Amino acid sequence: MIIRPVRVDDLPLLAALRHEKNTILAAARSQSAPSQDLTNWTYEMRAWIDPAACGFFVVEDAERVVGYIVGVLLPPIPGVSAHPVGAVTDLALDAHGYHGGAGRALVEAVRTWLSERGAQRVMVMVPRFYAPEQAFWRALGAVMEVDVMWLK
Repeated sequence: MIIRPVRVDDLPLLAALRHEKNTILAAARSQSAPSQDLTNWTYEMRAWIDPAACGFFVVEDAERVVGYIVGVLLPPIPGVSAHPVGAVTDLALDAHGYHGGAGRALVEAVRTWLSERGAQRVMVMVPRFYAPEQAFWRALGAVMEVDVMWLK
């Protein structure tokens, strides 16, 4: 297993992994799969391939890329932290097989990236209705502190 920064040529596969994850999440919520413009998403992801702005890593097994993680550094948030705050905004693994420790290795890579930039805390965007992902993060020591709501 190899953890490395993302490359532009990884993006089509990552878009497919994201689509697969969104399809699974839609099924968990008993909704139809969200329509996605994978070409647009892949284009937008190009902006994330900037080590100064984003910790964007992939994990490869012996054959191919099987997952990715995206972390960003946020400025100090009043009432939350006097230091920069890390945020994991996306994590996806190929759901067609077991990848023994790949998720944990991705999390460690992004935590190291964030820590090197001053983050002492990391918040994680986790679907509240998807028990497997909740369990994964809890197994890594994450605790629920607040619910995040979005105004549209």
